[in-house]
Amino acid sequence: QESKEKYRLIVDTITYGVQELDVSGKIVYANSAYHKMLGYDDGTLIGRSVFELQPDNHEQKKLYDYIQLIKEQQPEPEPWSGKTARKNGDILDVQTDWDYKRNRQGEVVGFISIISDITDRRKIETALRKSRKELEKKVSERTFALRQTNKLLLYSEKLSAIGSLSASIAHELNNPLYGVKAVLEGVKRRASFDEEDAKLIDMAIDECHRMKDLIKNLQDFNRPTSGRIVPMDIHAVIDNILQLSELNFKKKNLKIKISYVEGMPEIKAVPDQIKQVILTLLNNGVSACRDGDKITINTELVNKKNCVIRICDTGEGIAPEHIDKIFDPFFSTKPTIKGTGLGLSISYGIVKRHGGRIDVASEPDGGSIFTITLPVEGVRNA
Repeated sequence: QESKEKYRLIVDTITYGVQELDVSGKIVYANSAYHKMLGYDDGTLIGRSVFELQPDNHEQKKLYDYIQLIKEQQPEPEPWSGKTARKNGDILDVQTDWDYKRNRQGEVVGFISIISDITDRRKIETALRKSRKELEKKVSERTFALRQTNKLLLYSEKLSAIGSLSASIAHELNNPLYGVKAVLEGVKRRASFDEEDAKLIDMAIDECHRMKDLIKNLQDFNRPTSGRIVPMDIHAVIDNILQLSELNFKKKNLKIKISYVEGMPEIKAVPDQIKQVILTLLNNGVSACRDGDKITINTELVNKKNCVIRICDTGEGIAPEHIDKIFDPFFSTKPTIKGTGLGLSISYGIVKRHGGRIDVASEPDGGSIFTITLPVEGVRNA
């Protein structure tokens, strides 16, 4: 009796909850700390079933299955984590360490458990897990953004290198071209030819002029304007780009139709940027076209304030699920080796900076219509 009293005294002074259960799960003893933990007066838990203290049927079954397991198989009990309800209805997260209560014959007649309130710890763990997930998400987003930026830089460097190379080639071609042209003109002046040969000489000189114009257009296209907004003839720009793209049209036997509005004023814009937009849309149209398809370019002046440029093709069109993504950076329906997915994204940004808009309408196998709208008066900083 004396030992039992000492045991009760020791157990009542510790800060952890302690309870004794019989094999059915009825509480035969609970210390003061456990009563306080659950908000009950001392002694009022004795005689109650431990399952009554569970907040719902799920937790009741979870505890019942655990007790059945250790009662029937009697393994070394593992700590049990679950929930329990306070008297006022609050739910606690608890961790319980179990052991057996045996009689003199070694038979299991009940259980002893030590209960720890780990509610605050669970909240901290949940907050830490949430913070870690948010951090991992931010790191992943930043990593992705850095990779995309790196790709964009590499692409810009590639464009810059191609531009420099093409300008250099154009410069190198000019010298021999002028030489050939001068020789032909000299031969025409000094020699006498029959009508057929004279026509051939004139044709050769005309082709030299055409090549000279092509080289000039190529040099102009690759000559940056440092973002300076100046008046520009949009029709002349389109004509120059069509001249540069003539070989691509011939390769696919494409029909080109042009319809310009009369009286289109010069628009204020950054010429090389607008050239880049039109060339990108035109190249995309050519890529989407099949042999014998048609590309139509027309312009319109709306309310004398907005210049509208439409580039239409009768090509493969764009799938509905891709329409909303085509202006996203690095999105492309082309194979990786044929496209970077940056052309339309860069074009969209250029048009926006000019205070305009770019729209698309398309159907699979029904072609596409890209519409560029630019303010005639432009904006201060494009």
